[in-house]
Amino acid sequence: MTFLRSHLVLNSVYFLSSENLLDLGPDCEVATTNYGQGPAKAIGNAKPARLMLARYANEAAAAKALHHFRRIYLPEKLNGPKASLIGDNGVVAIEDGWMGFARSGRGLALVFESPDEASARLLLNDFTRILAKREASRE
Repeated sequence: MTFLRSHLVLNSVYFLSSENLLDLGPDCEVATTNYGQGPAKAIGNAKPARLMLARYANEAAAAKALHHFRRIYLPEKLNGPKASLIGDNGVVAIEDGWMGFARSGRGLALVFESPDEASARLLLNDFTRILAKREASRE
C-alpha cells in the first residue's frame, strides 16, 4: 500500500497521465494498492486490480476532481456501449480491463484493471462503504 498526496508520486506507483488528473495536492490524501481477486488469482491466472481511495478537503473538491478525471481520462468511453453511469458512480470497459469510480461526500474510490464489470462494482461498493464510515466517524 502507498500513501501519497502528489500526482508525481502516484505516477511512479501507477501511471495515469503526466497531467494531474485527480487534482492531487497537499490537502488531499490518497491510498493505493493492488488487490488480487477471486479463485483465478489464487491459481495465478488473474492480474490484480489497482485500487485508489482519495479524500479531499471538501465535497466540492472531490466533485471537481472526479469531473476533471472523467473529462480527460474517459471522454469517449463514457458514451460507449460498455459504460454504466449513475451520477458520480460508474463502471467502464477500458483497454486493460474495467475501471470504476464512485464519489461519496469528500471521498473518491477508483478501481483500475478489474477483470470484469461485476468485480469492479463489488470493489467500488465495498470501498464507498469504507469512505462513508470514515467520514461518519470524523463528524
